[in-house]
Amino acid sequence: MKRKNILVLLIDSLRADVSFGKQKRTITPFIDTLRNLGVTYTNAFSVATSTTPAVSSIMTGLYPPVHGVAGLMGYKLNKSCHTLAEILRENGYHTYAFVTGPLLTETSLNRGFMEYHYRRNDSVYKSFGEQLSSRLKTMQEPWFCFVHFWEVHTPRQVPFVLNHSDGLTIYEKAVSCLDMWLKENLLNKIDFEDTIVILTADHGEKDSPLNDKLIVSKNFRRLDRFFHIKRRFINFRKKYFINNKKGFLWFNHGYHLYEPLIKIPLIIVAKDKLIKASTRGDIVSQVDIFPTILELVDIKYPFDINGTSIVNEKMQEERGMYLEASNLEANREGSFWLKGVRTPGWKYIVSAYNKHADGELFNLKEDPAESKNLVHKELAIKEKMGKLLKKIEHEMEDLKRDFSSENKMSEEEVKTMEKVLKELGYL
Repeated sequence: MKRKNILVLLIDSLRADVSFGKQKRTITPFIDTLRNLGVTYTNAFSVATSTTPAVSSIMTGLYPPVHGVAGLMGYKLNKSCHTLAEILRENGYHTYAFVTGPLLTETSLNRGFMEYHYRRNDSVYKSFGEQLSSRLKTMQEPWFCFVHFWEVHTPRQVPFVLNHSDGLTIYEKAVSCLDMWLKENLLNKIDFEDTIVILTADHGEKDSPLNDKLIVSKNFRRLDRFFHIKRRFINFRKKYFINNKKGFLWFNHGYHLYEPLIKIPLIIVAKDKLIKASTRGDIVSQVDIFPTILELVDIKYPFDINGTSIVNEKMQEERGMYLEASNLEANREGSFWLKGVRTPGWKYIVSAYNKHADGELFNLKEDPAESKNLVHKELAIKEKMGKLLKKIEHEMEDLKRDFSSENKMSEEEVKTMEKVLKELGYL
């Protein structure tokens, strides 16, 4: 039987609430079309709030402590991990990737891809858009194609004015513009009869209209080149506001595990496999994407992972999902590295290294904005969530024995990553 093509569209920094829901103000005809054709998982969450660990989890079905990519700097996939591209290629798929940002080949995320196209200083509004549209027509079937979009990430790209976009933030306009491009340039090239389509994100975002305006300002960039304003601001924020990450000085992603940073869209279109125009509200994780894709194309895998297929099975009511925030390097100033666990009703966040730091505990059903830290009040819940986090960590330790080969970057690879991360504004 002919296997279906697989198209994974990952929009960097795309929050769930700008993709669907009551608070949505963005203009998204492409996303709306996918929702009408497939299943929307309204409670999907990233495992990490930075790109490389999150994408590594999508590609392996494993949490970051198992696959080895703990941050943006110095880490690459453990050699013994099995990637989605490798398994699909072994089963007759032709594998293609179009990526940018920190997803260089130095991370080993290119493993299993026949073609791994990394682009620099390009976007769908430039030559990459034409390249992607053209390549989708000529890929050899059955194919697996992973596309990583950067247009919503800072500095956000708003190349044209949309009707009815007055009052939107720059972030919302960037989302709307990219969606319009996808509708006009990609939608008519997808054969939904023969293609499984997945739209998701690596992590969410806390947008700051003031920061977005400054970043795209040529005058600000000139001043920053000489006076290192961004670097000074980051150091100031770390020194004086490290224990108050809810204020206006904290934005973008990577620094914490609050809901806007981890709640992401997940839409799956699979004709004859999933119910059209349906919604599921049970909590799911990025690690579930790997086994879900393989089940949809009837491919077995003889090893254990952290993820669970979400094709038919409803997730356990008290399922706990592992989360972490390390951004650049998990070992650099380790006391700032956070880990946590989320259930349908609660979230518990602790420092990964500093055992003396106060954690955070939120009742998500009564306090979805996470404004009341109950870590000193709900001691029984804190203990229960702490045990759940330890249980997940023990499970990860067991998996590490199967995926034990570390794969550190060489000095030359680290230098390459540093150069790119500086260009992207991370350093």
